[in-house]
Amino acid sequence: MSRVEYDERILLYPGYPDPTVPNPFRPSSALNTPKEEYTYNKNMPCPMSMQYTLGAEREIIKDLSISADFVISKGTSLYWFVNKNPVLLGTYDVRANPAIGNWYNVEPGGHSDYQGLYLILKKRYSHGYGLEVSYTLSNSKADVESGDWNTASNEYDRSLDYASTSQDARHRLSLTGIVDLPLGFQLSTIFYYRSALPYNITVGYDANGDGVNRDFPGDAHRNSGRGPEYYSLDARVSKFVNLGDRFSAQVFAEMFNLTNRVNYNNPSGNMRSRSFGKYTSAQDPRLIQLGARFNF
Repeated sequence: MSRVEYDERILLYPGYPDPTVPNPFRPSSALNTPKEEYTYNKNMPCPMSMQYTLGAEREIIKDLSISADFVISKGTSLYWFVNKNPVLLGTYDVRANPAIGNWYNVEPGGHSDYQGLYLILKKRYSHGYGLEVSYTLSNSKADVESGDWNTASNEYDRSLDYASTSQDARHRLSLTGIVDLPLGFQLSTIFYYRSALPYNITVGYDANGDGVNRDFPGDAHRNSGRGPEYYSLDARVSKFVNLGDRFSAQVFAEMFNLTNRVNYNNPSGNMRSRSFGKYTSAQDPRLIQLGARFNF
């Protein structure tokens, strides 16, 4: 095992102006905070993903086709952090080695599973219009998340983190279209729908005394809650104007969330919070912008 030269120290109530000296009002909090250490295993295997696909596409009539693809993806040896010096279960703050704090070792123990069915109906642009409808039915589970620290919710039961990924929506539907209008105008639209995304529900305190305030209620796993559905309709109207042989211009109006749908973000999952289960934020309301482009 090879040590990485990191010395990260969290200072609670540090001294001022020098944070490395004791705070007279909190004399035991600044210098005695154990440092965190980070290590990694030598010669670790690279993360690997095995993917299997089976698909078919068929033209129904001229310019109209349908396709179906089934995809399976399995990830193994995914990197995660394993705490080699966790708080002893039930003690809240006692560690086997009190001289240091968390000792995170990078190990290739994570894995992921994905299954998806993709259906596409496509009308190629011709005769002044085009259309594409796509639908995805999928299931995505993992005990690591891309871009996350991937520390355990419970170092003593890592299986609690194997659950739906944060972007796991069972259903996704999109419709895109473009149609030529009179007087040289053109209309294009995008409608997108997805079903609810998961989020964590936690009890809001360190229920098992392991120093990690991320415990789930009962037999629940990570991401046991489901938030609201989402849909949005966007549209664009444009007009092309020729300005001679070498120049042209385009003016357009773009409308996002045309129906002004209130798309809430996931609610708070902290069961001890007053806002537990309540929607406190949302994505953008209707937006309209005008623009022009000059081509030469």
